[in-house]
Amino acid sequence: MAKKTAIILILILTCAAIYGSGPQNQFSFTIQQPDYALQTQTETTPGKKMLSESDPNLDHESKSTPESGPQPEPQDKPEVETDIESQLQIKPLKAQFYRNCEIIFTRYVDKQGRVDYKTLSRGQAKRELIAAERLLDNIHLVEYMSWSENEKKAFWINTYNICTIKLIINKYPIERLIYMFTYPDNSIKQIYRPWTKHYFKIMGLEYTLREIEREKLLQRFKDPRICFALSYASISSALLRNEPYYPEKLDWQLDDQVKKFLQSAKGMKIDRTERVIHLSDIFNWYRKTIIEKYGSIKKFRDLDLRTRAYLNFIINYVSPDDAKYIESTNFTIDFLRYDWNLNEQPKKTK
Repeated sequence: MAKKTAIILILILTCAAIYGSGPQNQFSFTIQQPDYALQTQTETTPGKKMLSESDPNLDHESKSTPESGPQPEPQDKPEVETDIESQLQIKPLKAQFYRNCEIIFTRYVDKQGRVDYKTLSRGQAKRELIAAERLLDNIHLVEYMSWSENEKKAFWINTYNICTIKLIINKYPIERLIYMFTYPDNSIKQIYRPWTKHYFKIMGLEYTLREIEREKLLQRFKDPRICFALSYASISSALLRNEPYYPEKLDWQLDDQVKKFLQSAKGMKIDRTERVIHLSDIFNWYRKTIIEKYGSIKKFRDLDLRTRAYLNFIINYVSPDDAKYIESTNFTIDFLRYDWNLNEQPKKTK
């Protein structure tokens, strides 16, 4: 019995020696707190607002980068930043714009400036016209702002003429308005307020033909030659070229427009017997623009302001013989009757 008791006592003492019984000798397990735990502690500190996915004032960066604690791995850029970067990388559309204009003006406008509206009103031709108009809205303002003055001027002239053709096609064949009985049946005048109540999307904004003409062209560039480059879809309007206006030869094209117009019977007639110069009514429409640029020139100073401005303008574009005659004779100005018939190509005979 005593022997067994001694053996048990020895075993107890041996275990105590091996494991010990004090806190300094106990096994302890220390679990390192992960980074996200530190973030949670920071967010829930009393007196601070707890960040939440539902907080509308929280942006992408503040959700992923708390004020304290280790920074997380960088995330992909938010989609909104990618959108901004893509907007700055504008794809040039100027070349496509001129290709579209070339298709319309070279294929469907003849040498006399008459338009094949019938063909343009259907099928592939109509799709080409729609594509040309839609591209106007795709051109980005950032790209436009990088253009030269001649590029901008040519753009708006071509745009005006494309939009005028599209206006006619939208109403073709034109139906007579009862109250417009003084105008031809096929006239642009039979379209309700064609220059002020029909809108075209250009670079994200809507414009009327009047706004393009006045605000984007005449008020900005103050060039009277522009008045003879715009088509009013009528017989008496200036010749519609069967090519676009190009920036690199724009000045030559505009000068050529005025010369051809004044050489035609619808542009100017000189009555040397009565000493009267008969001018197109277009001069009367845009007298303010012409007077602003040519009214202060001293030549023809004995004449009234309007006549002086007109003569100072046209003398640059008439023949040398006509210029010499005009300079040596006192003329009065009269205006030709305007023909509002549609500038349409004659019907093709089989």
